Order: sequence, then C-alpha cells, then structure tokens
Amino acid sequence: MKDEAPRAQREKPEFGVPGGTVNPNFVPPDEQRYLLTMLVDDAKVPRPKASEFLAACVRLAQFALTGDRDTTFDKERRQADQVATRAGAMLDTLAGLGGATCDSIDACASGDGSLLSRTWDAIAELEHAAQEAVELVRVDPRNRRAEAVAHGLVRLIVRAHVGHFGKLPPAAQQGWFVAFVQHLGKCLGVECGPRIVRAAIAEAKPDALRGPRAGAA
Repeated sequence: MKDEAPRAQREKPEFGVPGGTVNPNFVPPDEQRYLLTMLVDDAKVPRPKASEFLAACVRLAQFALTGDRDTTFDKERRQADQVATRAGAMLDTLAGLGGATCDSIDACASGDGSLLSRTWDAIAELEHAAQEAVELVRVDPRNRRAEAVAHGLVRLIVRAHVGHFGKLPPAAQQGWFVAFVQHLGKCLGVECGPRIVRAAIAEAKPDALRGPRAGAA
C-alpha cells in the first residue's frame, strides 16, 4: 500500500485591526458620550444598540485613519475581489455535494452539528463582506487625500449602520445621521460634510441591503 503524502500545514496569519489591538478611546471618551446621546435622544436608538453601533464606528475610524497603508488601494481592491470570487466558488462547490459526500465529511469533523453548515454560513458571510469591500475600496481620482479619507470613513459608517439596523441611514441634510457623522469626523480632524455623507448613502444603493447567500436546500 502506497504511503499517503503528508498534508500541507498552513500557518494561520494574524487578522484584525492594523497594530493588532482596538483602542476603545480612539475617539475621546467625552466625545463618545456626546455621540451616544445623539444616538439615544435624536435617533431614538435603544442605549444598548446605540453603544454597540458607536463602538463599531470607533473601531472603523481607527481602521480608516491609523497607520501607513501596506498596500495600494488598487491592490487592496483586487485582493478583496479575489477573496469574493474564490469564496463564491467554494459555495458553488459545497452546493453541489451529494448527500453521501456531506455525511462522510461531517462524520470526519469535530464539534457539534454539521461542519458543512457552519462552513457555508462563514464562507457566505466572507463572500458578502469581500464584495462590500470591493465597493468600499475605490481609487479616488482626485488628488485630495483628506477628502478621499473622509469618503472612505463615511462609507464604512454607512455600511455599519446597515449592518446594525438593517437599513440605510436617513440622508436628510438636517437629520441626525449627517450631524452624527459630521461630529465624529470633527473629533478626528476629518471634515465629513453633508455632501460627502449624502453621497456615501446614495452610493450604497441599491446593494447595501444585499446579505450573504442563503444556505443550500
């Protein structure tokens, strides 16, 4: 009997925020309290949900504004698109598995429940997130770094709103969301005016509410 070739061992890379840690005080605490009040009083968001959304905004602001980029915007877009494409191909492969194959794979897996079911959910979310990233990472034709950063930050906040509340934020120029993003930007030295905020909301249509692929029947 021919010996089987040893399986390749992959080392898991470190993923996450550049620098490895999230700084919960990246936006000053007193400013976070003011932003939380805006969410609770003006947007009428329940305090626990408002706190979660605000924490996500602070985390995204740190991602958008700190450190030197280790890759170009164009390369980042290509990499995100490659992840989305390969995740989609994996979902297509999983969808085509026969029942006996599914049973064999699950029988060799550890943990509770179906490994294939858990894997589908994770890869579907990965595909969706990578597709979103492709839309967010755009090469700005203008040579105005500050405005490009503002656009990138606001796009992330708009997507976070969709992720937390299941809908696009209000685009009214005098509405709470425009005021919220403007104040957040001011705390960070980034000018996020109404035009930029409303443009980011408009750009998010019609695909912002697209979710991950549903599981195969």
